[in-house]
Amino acid sequence: MTLAGFSYLLIELPALGWNSDLIQLAAGISLASATGFIAAERRAISPLTPQSLFQYPAFNIANLTGMMINACYFGGIYALSLILQQKLHFSPSRT
Repeated sequence: MTLAGFSYLLIELPALGWNSDLIQLAAGISLASATGFIAAERRAISPLTPQSLFQYPAFNIANLTGMMINACYFGGIYALSLILQQKLHFSPSRT
């Protein structure tokens, strides 16, 4: 639910604006489900990622670096597809 709500928020935010009830609902759902996931993982007997790993700065830096690389890479692909379709008038299949 976190990713679905956040994706909807990012896609519809330019058209609807922050004052839209749907945008605020999507933000609330994303935040609540992320908080619930973190709380459940902290209490889990066998969490997806052991909490002890987050004590190492190298682990945190590596995860942050990986997240930024992926955000830039996939953000670039998304922006390029918009440019090709809206500015250069390519068809979706050609893009």
